[in-house]
Amino acid sequence: MNKLNPKDVASDFDAEITKLVDYYLRSAASFHGSTTEKSDTSLLAEHVFLSAAISFEGALSDLFFAYTNKDASVFIAKKQSLIQDVVKREFGDWYAKKVVLGSIKHIKAGELYPLLDPTGHNITFYDAKKMVERADKYLIQAHAAKYKALSTSHHKLMNAAKFIRNCIAHRSDASYEAMMDALVKLQSGNYKSLARTADKKVNSIGAYLKASTGPKKPTRIEVYLSELRAVINVLGA
Repeated sequence: MNKLNPKDVASDFDAEITKLVDYYLRSAASFHGSTTEKSDTSLLAEHVFLSAAISFEGALSDLFFAYTNKDASVFIAKKQSLIQDVVKREFGDWYAKKVVLGSIKHIKAGELYPLLDPTGHNITFYDAKKMVERADKYLIQAHAAKYKALSTSHHKLMNAAKFIRNCIAHRSDASYEAMMDALVKLQSGNYKSLARTADKKVNSIGAYLKASTGPKKPTRIEVYLSELRAVINVLGA
């Protein structure tokens, strides 16, 4: 695992979103007038959204790694405390006090990643709130502040994007209900044009994503991708 720079992570994600939006608009235009325009555009919207959501998850993982890599002192202090608690329960206070990792600010990238995720997968978060809590727990104050700077509306949008992605991938009743719950919560905040209600459910995710947010306004998928880009730019600044 190579050392990552938060600004580079944000820049790479920005470029990826630009490519995906251009691809979506170009491809959707090519379907215009065909007998399968509606179904083709719906399928396109789902595939492009899924690609963006996967890239977003990767960017969040890379950013958390990058900030821990820049200064791991809080992360190590928290782990030392947890280890001491385990030793204290098993062997007593005297032994626990002998477990001292010391003040460690920098850990080699190759050594750090297994500490953050021993399974070798992306560093993932159940939802936006859990992500901010984890940042507050393991990152230095200056880096954790970037996560705390995200608005409540951004939290709701991130959660909606994650659960839409899950529903596209799994197509299960549980994933659909989680998606609908997240979309209903968008009614309060800055993304009402993306929201659904308990009475107005999503019958087709592709149709929902390709729909315009209003007369002469961008489609929902364009809004989602633009706002996911904004989130990463806030975190990577």
